[in-house]
Amino acid sequence: MDSTHLADLVEAAAARHADHPALIDAVTDATLTWGELDATVSAEARRLAGAGVVAGDRVVIRCARGPALAVAVLGALRAGAVAVPVGPGDVSAVVAHCTPRVLVDDAAAPAEVQVIGPPDLAERGAPVAAVGGGEDVALLLYTSGARGVCLSHRAVLANRAQAAALRPAPVTPADRVLLAQPLFHAYGLAAGLFQICWAGATAVLPGPGRPDAEELADTVARHRVSGLAGVPSTYRALLDLPAERLRTALAGLRLCTCGGVPLPRPWAAAFQEATGHRIVEGYGLTEAGPVVTSTPIDGIAAPGSVGRPLPGIELRLVDRDGRPMTQPPGAVAVAADDPRADDPVGEPASSTGEREVAAVREAEANGSTAAEGSESAPEPAAAASGTTDVHREAGAPGTGAIDVRAAASRVATDVLAVAERGVAEFRAVAERAAVEVRAVAERAATEVRAAVRTGDPVGDMIDDAQDVEGPADPASDAGLIALRGPHLFSGYWPGRTGGPGADGWFVTSDMGFLDGSGALHVVDRSSDLVVVSGFTVYPHEVERVLGELPAVVEAAVVGVPDERTGQAVRAVVVRVAGAELDADAVRAHCRAKLARFKVPAQVVFVDELPRTVAGRLARHLLVDRPPQA
Repeated sequence: MDSTHLADLVEAAAARHADHPALIDAVTDATLTWGELDATVSAEARRLAGAGVVAGDRVVIRCARGPALAVAVLGALRAGAVAVPVGPGDVSAVVAHCTPRVLVDDAAAPAEVQVIGPPDLAERGAPVAAVGGGEDVALLLYTSGARGVCLSHRAVLANRAQAAALRPAPVTPADRVLLAQPLFHAYGLAAGLFQICWAGATAVLPGPGRPDAEELADTVARHRVSGLAGVPSTYRALLDLPAERLRTALAGLRLCTCGGVPLPRPWAAAFQEATGHRIVEGYGLTEAGPVVTSTPIDGIAAPGSVGRPLPGIELRLVDRDGRPMTQPPGAVAVAADDPRADDPVGEPASSTGEREVAAVREAEANGSTAAEGSESAPEPAAAASGTTDVHREAGAPGTGAIDVRAAASRVATDVLAVAERGVAEFRAVAERAAVEVRAVAERAATEVRAAVRTGDPVGDMIDDAQDVEGPADPASDAGLIALRGPHLFSGYWPGRTGGPGADGWFVTSDMGFLDGSGALHVVDRSSDLVVVSGFTVYPHEVERVLGELPAVVEAAVVGVPDERTGQAVRAVVVRVAGAELDADAVRAHCRAKLARFKVPAQVVFVDELPRTVAGRLARHLLVDRPPQA
């Protein structure tokens, strides 16, 4: 696809099949076809222009999940604006930071910005030419309220092309994809809605709030959903349904994908056992548009991995100073010119040769054994004279040699296939051993931390070292994940700073290692981020809100394991002496200021926060064993 503007994806889909469903509201069953969506997006672009929006203006969009948010985003893009979709909750910080021309809102809004209501989905407008594109910023996505990530049309389109190059394709025109993630998140918007626009497929959009398991299962069955895009908690919730009910409801699925946070292996195994569907995992981040890796769509993933880089994405590991680390043999980044970029799901390179051999065998069965121009092809006169059988019986040069060569080729192919299976089995054994070794190392690290807490002298010494140098890597070969490719962002708002370096590489804050097949394993966060159901929570943002309470002296926020959401937010609070503040009051204040997934699930009151000898907050003590007041 040659377009340089995201909104052109809708126009192109409408031109291909105007009457094909584009968006389905799972609550009301209301449907917009691609032709209707294209006309509605043009009407929204014209409405925004009438509100004073010009190219480059920011349009903050806060609508309930569904077609209204999709139309608002696409309309802003077609008008040449920067779309800034946000979730529920207080948007004043985002408004102050990005200074939008307009806030499209279906709820109360701050008075310092012009507010208009959500788009009218019944409105149809004459075609409006898309403004801008290419390197212009298309999306300004806030990472849990902390930083605004600038994604250009070029970056998002490049990532859609990279994902579309996977085989089998993750989304086809015949698919109906249930987006179990809100569209203000990069996963739901870019990897979800825009991938559907790229393919001209159909998006099924749930109503406001997180759908429960019964609602998800009913939606999949009722709307004949073929693709389910969720996070680990999506699949964990579905496992609460009776096995027969789950298998029946999800029988029509072609593909289940999971992102946002690593999927616990027991959940994946239980889901596959209950439904027969494997879950395709990936790794990504907003700054990368957002998809970086994917496990094989129709193959077996390395245990614990998040797959290999998408075609056109370069990935390497670097140390804390940004220097490339030595990779294990076979662990290579897949670049745009790597022949494996055409085979991103891990199919052995020899499979291409095997397909060619199969084609030759089919030709032999049809009586055409010699390649045109081959030196072993029979002379026309010999073929016509009926001497072919004589040559074959005598082993004379001619078609008999073709049979010998074909037989030799078949034997060689069979030997090669056996050898490759042996290599694959060896690699699988080696990778399982590596996983076990890392598990032992992690258990040892846990014991060291326990020693730190109990005052063991060796533990104290290690703790002091960590206080200076930071926490030790969970695996000796882990490094910071660095990326390069056309899918990367343009920097952070407002100055587009902090983007890829002069050499095109962007170093993330995530740590991982590459196994022998080039698959990525994400092992840790280099910061203290909390990931709840795939959403990133910045502790300092929550701590700032907690600090607004007059009865709070100080507070710290950490992530703790949670069976359903992967992690949960724990707030550890020091109260003013004599103050009457309970957990319910803390949560009520946070609910008024923060999105639901950022509200602390646990509130612990203490007399003081633990600190290291250097005076730094010892967050690990709040995770492993919270002190009690």
